[in-house]
Amino acid sequence: MGRQEIGGNEAKIMVKNIPFKVKMPELRRFFGSFGKVVDVYLLQEHLQHKSRSKGMAFVTFRTPEEVKRVMAATEQELTLRERVLRIEYAEPRNNKQLSKAQKYNLDSKNKKQEQFEDACDRELFTTTYDLSEDDAVIHKLYDEILIKIFVLLDLKDRLVVERVCKRWYNVAKASWQSVEYLTFTNIFKGLKFATGDSSSPVGLTDEIFRSILLRGCRNLRSLDLSSSPHLLTYRSIELIGKRCTRLENINLTGVSIINKTLQQLSQSCNKLKKLILQRCLGVGEKGFWWLFHNCPMLEYIDIRESKRFRGKCFHILNQSCHTVIASGCSRLDDASIYELTAKCTTHLKCLDLSYCYHITDKSLRLLAQHCTQLNKLDLSGLVQTVSPTGLCSLSHLTELVELRLSQNAAVNDEVLVKVGQNCKKLRLIDVSGCYDGIHDAGLQGLAGCMQLGIININYLDQISDEGLKPLANSCSQLKKITARGCALLTDEGMLHLANQCSLLQEVDVSGCEKLTNAMLDSFLLSRQNVEEENANLYLTVGGTDIEADYAKQVEQSSDGRLSIATYNLAVAIKRFCTEAFFGSDDVSDDEEDAEEAVAAAEEIWPDEFMGLPPEQFADADAQMEQFNFANPLPAIEERWDVGEDFVNDYLDADDPSMWEEEEWMLS
Repeated sequence: MGRQEIGGNEAKIMVKNIPFKVKMPELRRFFGSFGKVVDVYLLQEHLQHKSRSKGMAFVTFRTPEEVKRVMAATEQELTLRERVLRIEYAEPRNNKQLSKAQKYNLDSKNKKQEQFEDACDRELFTTTYDLSEDDAVIHKLYDEILIKIFVLLDLKDRLVVERVCKRWYNVAKASWQSVEYLTFTNIFKGLKFATGDSSSPVGLTDEIFRSILLRGCRNLRSLDLSSSPHLLTYRSIELIGKRCTRLENINLTGVSIINKTLQQLSQSCNKLKKLILQRCLGVGEKGFWWLFHNCPMLEYIDIRESKRFRGKCFHILNQSCHTVIASGCSRLDDASIYELTAKCTTHLKCLDLSYCYHITDKSLRLLAQHCTQLNKLDLSGLVQTVSPTGLCSLSHLTELVELRLSQNAAVNDEVLVKVGQNCKKLRLIDVSGCYDGIHDAGLQGLAGCMQLGIININYLDQISDEGLKPLANSCSQLKKITARGCALLTDEGMLHLANQCSLLQEVDVSGCEKLTNAMLDSFLLSRQNVEEENANLYLTVGGTDIEADYAKQVEQSSDGRLSIATYNLAVAIKRFCTEAFFGSDDVSDDEEDAEEAVAAAEEIWPDEFMGLPPEQFADADAQMEQFNFANPLPAIEERWDVGEDFVNDYLDADDPSMWEEEEWMLS
């Protein structure tokens, strides 16, 4: 049992090794046998749903003589519930008033600090240490040098070094002030359940996250919670708003977040430039309204699979926003795209509207007319809502670099010919699964895109070698082609591809049943004439007529230039099932009323503020006919000319006390 000199508070002791089930009344009765107990304070840690004892307590007696009696007690006298309590004198807290000597030492330390900073970099990068010395060299380094080292460690290692010694604990704690990027990727990978029960998963919790942020992190610029979001609650988001006000980049994918939490976060972290909010199903229109309103510097937003978002607040999004990823936002419609294109006219570079089932040709015409600087566009999965005429308008987007139109029934030869004639900068195109309308003529039309590097033509069962040959002749920059399930492709087309596209790095022809061993001979011969830095080629040939033993033999004889996989990645050709996407039209009035009631309660959007009657929002086509598609900008300026005072009243009316009643009314 350790002994210490009696400090400033001579009547107080610190008790350790207390059984966790012992409560304060029992502890008071136990020490009452040594004298008059004035106060007992049992330290506790607060968990997610309960609190428990830390096994430590402070006990205050009336006189120092009673403390000496406890310190002189035997182990038998200090045994409580079969545990021997450890007793120490309680150390006094540091006095707020510094003595003259302390002030002098502090001033001297500050004067030397500038000299240390200059010497740190020189010693860290120029000094060579003899690691064979008995004394560890790292303990001789200045604290400033250790901070530079600790900042380079990952999160798990940084938490470990805090336990080495008291000095390292203080240095590691100081290093958190320099952290600008924080992620939890692979931190909890491989950890077992803490309780041995599979129902208690291991991951990032509010308590763990709070303990990390309280170490510092005031200068945090980027935060990624997507790798372990499932145990976090709104408390963590609130703490981010309080501690990390300088955040510019945050990833909240999968985190349980609601409108109110997003409002508080956006008010505190108003310097956000990039926000990833995937699969956050608790956020509705109102939450995004506050996000766009409070974060005027927002440039990148990823809200894929936000089923409750309708896009009516796009008009207050930062006009310099260059990336909007809204894949799977099934409630977006033409009115939403109208607001987006009118706001981000020239700055929008990347747009993902895949599987937004209410997008029609009107939206495509708006994109073609006003977002002329688009580089990346994804319109995959628009099964029955667009037509070939609407898709042909995309040919006006001459700056396109990537275009994805997979699983789109409206894509046909005319669309590809138009794209090939006008989109000369195209480097990636994906038309996989568009089997109804694409023939050899459409594939030949893409030959005009001579910078193409990646082509995906999976499951186009009507294309043949005649369509592939012109493409191979003109697209000499081609690096990757995926053609699974293209039943009409033969060895002749592959021979042409191997001879003309010397930069090829990956070819996937899984499920092309007419391909034989001759295909491998073609690629083996062509690789011998390719420069060594571009010679490596990865082939996937499962599901073809190529023999596995012959493929292995060719791979071995290629001197590492060919890597051949014989597994089949092709699946049965998928037919479009519009009923699966849109459901049946046979919906009762009660179900429609219930859906409108839920939307009114959850989305909480004041249609009066839009300047249109609420019933017009139910029919996007009726609303869009009021717009001048040739020049919609004057119309939108007139539409939103409601005055700054009205907008402020609208925002102020968002009283948090009304959220519990699911009401939101304009004052």
